[in-house]
Amino acid sequence: MNFSEKELVSVVSSHAVQLRADEISDYDHLIESIGDAHFVLIGEASHGTHEFYRERAQITKRLIREKVLTYTRRCGKQEETAPHG
Repeated sequence: MNFSEKELVSVVSSHAVQLRADEISDYDHLIESIGDAHFVLIGEASHGTHEFYRERAQITKRLIREKVLTYTRRCGKQEETAPHG
């Protein structure tokens, strides 16, 4: 499929959710939509920003607490792999 830039912006804008700093409830819909998935992959387009790392940590905390996440693997060094529980 080939989309124009205008079409892509429209699609992304219609699904985008504005996040407020330190407002963990902004992720309620995301956490609910995960359901009973066995794998959750968290991608990003702003690699290296402190905002991304902060938000990824918030999502991961909720996954561990609410979805009984047992293992995480981040892009990076081997020591960033961590079992949970």
